[in-house]
Amino acid sequence: MRRRLDILIPHGPPLGILDAAPGSQRYEGCPELMEAVIQAGPRLHVFGHVHAGYGTCPTKSTLFVNATMFDEGGTMEREPIVIDLQAR
Repeated sequence: MRRRLDILIPHGPPLGILDAAPGSQRYEGCPELMEAVIQAGPRLHVFGHVHAGYGTCPTKSTLFVNATMFDEGGTMEREPIVIDLQAR
């Protein structure tokens, strides 16, 4: 039986999820990381690096969180994102 990963915390985002400025078609995430996320199926995937992608994106199986606290200009402007995970 394959175990499911609960939490994944790499530096940057997977391709296509919270990895671009709003309205932009320039995605900066990693395609290999996206493939690993699909395979591992984490409940929570927290990352940063792409400052314009700050926020959350829930899917059926994974909550994606771009938790960068810096704005696009490099100033620490954002509030921490608080996640409440329920035990299984």
